[in-house]
This record gives sequence, structure tokens and C-alpha cells, in this order.
Amino acid sequence: CIRTTRDKVSIAFGVMSIASWCLFGFPQIYENCVKKMPDTAVSGYLLVFWILGDSLNFIGAFLTGQLFMQKLLAGYTVIIDLMLCGQYVYYLMLHKRRMKKQALGELDDFEEDIKSSASAAKGKVLATVLLGVVAITTIPQLSIGNIGAETPLQNHELVGRSLLAASATTTPEPDMWANFLPSVGEKVGYAFGWASAIMYALGRGHQIFINWRRKCVEGLSFYMFFLAVLGNTFYGCQIFIKSIDAEYVLTSLPWILGSMGILVFDFFILVQFCLYKGNTDALAEEDFDFDAEKGDAS
Repeated sequence: CIRTTRDKVSIAFGVMSIASWCLFGFPQIYENCVKKMPDTAVSGYLLVFWILGDSLNFIGAFLTGQLFMQKLLAGYTVIIDLMLCGQYVYYLMLHKRRMKKQALGELDDFEEDIKSSASAAKGKVLATVLLGVVAITTIPQLSIGNIGAETPLQNHELVGRSLLAASATTTPEPDMWANFLPSVGEKVGYAFGWASAIMYALGRGHQIFINWRRKCVEGLSFYMFFLAVLGNTFYGCQIFIKSIDAEYVLTSLPWILGSMGILVFDFFILVQFCLYKGNTDALAEEDFDFDAEKGDAS
């Protein structure tokens, strides 16, 4: 239960982290619908590593008994990843079909299909935004409802204090590593946590390479990475404010590095937004500017 100011501050950072992660995917989903070029701007490896990393993170959070917020956020981010991957595959197939139509001289008919698909995409964006609003209003309530439940670490601390108060004799301190990941499931979950942290780093690294090769960030949402920075920062603050016990920090280490460590990559991507601001992708313009091509043909 909430006993100290530290608990209140930790909960506040947790709620802000939830709000950031609930919103982080929507700017890119909207950007994909407007620019219609996620297969050019977004790294396919980034999306694949996001799905794999978030899936392993989700499983590992349950196996190692992480905080309720960690489990909830891990599952939610998997859903957002699937949405982004669905858009990536959809526009990739759409552009391949357009190139094939262009080769056959059927571009005009295909442009009508593009307009109809754009109208359908707007409805999908609206439904996604509504889903996010529902998540924002319900997830904090669920998390606050679980605040009163004591974690195994808290129970361990309370029992230790009771024994210390009841005993007047000096007893040898127990080995802090004796109960570290005692079950096989916790060990597997811990390994999954490390694997997900590595995948997050690899995905961000390939996105940095894509931006550098294109010399532009057109089609990539600045706000998605900005919200990711906020979410990871708030999440890390929540963990360290909650407890700095060595066993607790070591148990959460893969998830700490998977959030705080990734900040370096996200900051680098934000710097690329500043460096390449105003640059456009000439190849994307040539391939996807349907209206310009139609005007030239007339």
C-alpha cells in the first residue's frame, strides 16, 4: 500500500509512463496514413525486432513476476507493433502493385484504387485513436487497483524487519543471491528480458542507418520517438524511486537497460530529425507522388 512520499512519486511516474506508451504508436500510424510511405521511411528490421522484443518482454515479465504495469505495457505495445507492421506490409504490397500497374500502363485505374484505400485508412485511424483513448482511461484505473497488492520483495522486507525486531541476538545475514531467480521459469524469463533489450538496440540501430542512408526522415514520426523517450524515462524513474535494493535492481536489470539504455539510440534519432529537417526523399517522391504524375500526363 502507499505509505511514503516515495511511493506516491513512484506511482506518479508509472502513470505518466503508461500515458506515454499508450500514445507512442499513434503518431506513426497517422504519419503512415498521410505519407503512405512506411515501407520507405520505417526500418522493417525495427518493426520485426520490436515485435520480437516486446513479445519476449511480455513473456519474461510474467515469468519473473515483474510489476503489474510492466506486464500491462508489454502486452499493449505488442498490439501497437502489430498495427505498425500491418501498415508496413499493406503499403509495401500497394506500392509493388502500383509499380506493376505502371509497367502495364494502367496507372490511372490504380490511382482510383489509391483514393478509395486512403478513405478506408482514415476510418482505421479513427478506430485506432478511439482504442487509445479507451486504453488511457482504463489502464491507469487497473494499475491503481493493483497498487495495494504487496510485491514479493515488499513482503520479504516486512518479514525481515519483524524478525529483526523480535530477535535480540545477532544472526548472520542471509545470502542475497540465495533466492535470486530460484525457479526455471524465472531464469527463462530473465533470459528473455536480456534478449528483448538486445533486439530493441538492434532495431533502433538499423533505423538510424536507414535515416543516414536516406539523409532525411520524411515519413517517420518525430512524436513517436519523443513519446518513447518520455515513456522510458518515466519508467526508469519509477523503478529507481520504488526501490534501490540490490536484489530488486538486479532482477529488473534487463528491463532497466531495455528502457534507460535505449534512450541513447532514441536521442540519436531525435538528433537526426534536427539534422535532416526539410530534406525530402527524391526516390519516394518519384515513386509515390501520384497527383504530380497525373498532372504531367495531362
